[in-house]
Amino acid sequence: MGLEGYGLEVGCNADPVIVQAADVIKVLRLQPLRLCVVTAGTVIFRTVPRIGELKLEGRPHRIDHPVRE
Repeated sequence: MGLEGYGLEVGCNADPVIVQAADVIKVLRLQPLRLCVVTAGTVIFRTVPRIGELKLEGRPHRIDHPVRE
């Protein structure tokens, strides 16, 4: 975006949003749950991950639940 003073370098602003997703494609496609939002070095939002259990043979036992808002 070309913003000055913003990024992942010392002295720059970096306002990360941590999401519940296995990879970047799922972040873009599923609008996953936001786990943590940081602004100006302060956590302004935090929630616990949503995890489900599946009991079907041959399938994963734990499933992340992306949540559309």
